[in-house]
Amino acid sequence: MSETPSQDDELAGTEQPFVQHLMELRDRLLYCIYGVAVALIVLAIWPGPNGLIDFIAQPIRAHMPPDAKLIAVGVFTPFFVPLKVLMLVAVLAVLPWIIYQLWAFVAPGLYSHEKKFALPLILFGSLLAYVGIAFVQFFVLDKMFGFIQGFTPTSVAATPDIASYVESILSLYLAFGMAFQVPIVVMLLVRFGIVEIDKLKAFRGYFIVVAFVIAAVVTPPDVISQLALAIPMCVLYEVGIVAAGWFAKSGAPYAAEVCRRTVNDKKGGHLAIRKADGQLILRDTAQTAPEEMDYFTDEHRHPYFHTNNLWIDLEQLKAALQQRGTVLGLPLIYNVKTVDPADSSSPKVIQLETAMGAAIEVFKGATAIAVPRSRFQPVKTTNELLLLRSDVFDLGADSRLNQTVPDVPRVDLDGRFYKLIDDFQARVVVAPSLRQARSFVVQGDWTFDRPVAVEGEAVFPDLGRPALAGPGSAHGAADRRGQRHLRGGGRPGRGTRREKQALQGDRKSVV
Repeated sequence: MSETPSQDDELAGTEQPFVQHLMELRDRLLYCIYGVAVALIVLAIWPGPNGLIDFIAQPIRAHMPPDAKLIAVGVFTPFFVPLKVLMLVAVLAVLPWIIYQLWAFVAPGLYSHEKKFALPLILFGSLLAYVGIAFVQFFVLDKMFGFIQGFTPTSVAATPDIASYVESILSLYLAFGMAFQVPIVVMLLVRFGIVEIDKLKAFRGYFIVVAFVIAAVVTPPDVISQLALAIPMCVLYEVGIVAAGWFAKSGAPYAAEVCRRTVNDKKGGHLAIRKADGQLILRDTAQTAPEEMDYFTDEHRHPYFHTNNLWIDLEQLKAALQQRGTVLGLPLIYNVKTVDPADSSSPKVIQLETAMGAAIEVFKGATAIAVPRSRFQPVKTTNELLLLRSDVFDLGADSRLNQTVPDVPRVDLDGRFYKLIDDFQARVVVAPSLRQARSFVVQGDWTFDRPVAVEGEAVFPDLGRPALAGPGSAHGAADRRGQRHLRGGGRPGRGTRREKQALQGDRKSVV
């Protein structure tokens, strides 16, 4: 999906200079400080520093002798500890205000659908933080100190220092406040397509172990506090899985699958947001002016690529067809082609077509689903076909296509000699090894009929005549390791069988 402004982007024209962003950040930080200052004044009047100390000391005093009090060992402790508690409580009291200011700072840079998604999570996260702190104050501390005081010898007066007590419970407040964010983390992982719900369920046993390890590290060395942290984390993990499943079921009438664009994804389209109403629309290469094609195919400006996999609510599709007289009214795509695709000299014709992917603009509330690259490996040009036949991809025992390198190299074959499948088949008899390549550019009429391995950035220049590829035939910038760009003896890429099998199933999308 397009993440940078276009003519149909609702964020187009909203960019601000860097200095203005700094001024906006300054203002929001000042608003946060003003909020904390107001809370300090109110809390200083009521209940005051003494009242706050008495409140947070209730759990331990309930397990001390009737006349016992907390002691202050340091000279300045009676002054600084109540002040520290006052300031921290003030920050907690205005936490929603602080989060709102942060939200107001980043909200102008978010799309409408992102705002709808982020705001509930921010509010829900704040609520969970308060619940975690309250759980510590009214349950964990009472049980923990009851357990610890039970081991105190009768000859020992258990009168803790107020400074160490405050530091201990503040660390617990922080630990539980963070631990109670587990549902938020789980939903974010699912929402951004990082982890699937089935994998979260499979990871359940491992998470229980992780939860107990975290509890053992961040809590005092008593069983009660460790269990009080680990068990809620496990419960909240299950809550996060349920919430993520509910969140994933958005009820959208139409959803388009998108995935991260690579340097080879040039032909096709991506989604954009229409500035007028915030509606998702499809933008295709055939709908793009030649002078804008560099921007359109820039994987950094538009990092998400349309996979051509669509999810449609059939009931809503039926309603849309009835409302529109069985015609969705999709935009026309204008293409100039030849009568014989294999003969560029044959008469030219104009092809008018529509793309079902453009139906996304018909349905209000339509959305996009980010899917992993393993679900989408397009073969739209012979560039992708070469990658598929090379050792960049391997056919696993489960007949699934697996990527063998972290980053797929850029492939650019001369369209004069490799555009048509018959020309490609005649010139690429044995696919070169590309596992060590960063880019593979062929300019001119080259034939690959022997095993070769490409390393670094390889360029085959146009010699003005047909040529055979072999060691020393590639030229380009020197590899960092000083190795040759093309060497003989590489493992030939397996092609025909793997290609035919990989084109079957839901892990490929071929146009």
